[in-house]
Amino acid sequence: MKSFLSLTCIVTLFMFATCKKEAATPGKEYIPVNQCQSYYADSITCCLDSVLQDSRCPVNAICVWQGIAVARFKVKAPGTAHTITLATWKFQSYLKDTTVSGFKIEFVNLNGQNNATKPFGYNDYVAEVKVTRQ
Repeated sequence: MKSFLSLTCIVTLFMFATCKKEAATPGKEYIPVNQCQSYYADSITCCLDSVLQDSRCPVNAICVWQGIAVARFKVKAPGTAHTITLATWKFQSYLKDTTVSGFKIEFVNLNGQNNATKPFGYNDYVAEVKVTRQ
């Protein structure tokens, strides 16, 4: 009986020791046009204000250049509010990410892309944004 109890304790301890906890992932969310998303227990809010440019290659076309999407975001943190412009990748004067009130905001992707035969609706754009605490 004692050996059974000892074996049970060892197996239980082994299970807890090998159990993997998922690390807290930084805020990575999808924000539709004219909507907002809060991160870190409402410490920061990011809103997709507008899509300023979308020169990305249509999904069913062959392009020489991949293009770029540029969007304007409104960011609110305790005591501050900012309007920032980010692009899907750093190009000329466009930045892909920035830091606001100790949070890094990265424009990962713009979901929704034109089709060469059928235009994409503006209100269907959704920005993929990653927010991490610095």
